[in-house]
Amino acid sequence: MSRELSAVVVGGGIGGLAAAAALGRSGVRVTVLERGDGRREPGAGLSLSPNAYRALEALGVAEEVERARRSRRRPSSVPTAGR
Repeated sequence: MSRELSAVVVGGGIGGLAAAAALGRSGVRVTVLERGDGRREPGAGLSLSPNAYRALEALGVAEEVERARRSRRRPSSVPTAGR
């Protein structure tokens, strides 16, 4: 008799999604619970160190993160006129 493993990850932030991705790649059926409704644009940027990027590569999501980064508009700079 074989049993399918399953897990619930509470929180859809970077840590929760990384845990869910790693578990899913190991064959575990994962449910992610997030209280945010997703209708709001997040207000924070994301800076990645080389080690963080290697972790994204190990999880198999680095290319997708890179595509998302390129699709975002870059903020324009505003001249300060000597201020």
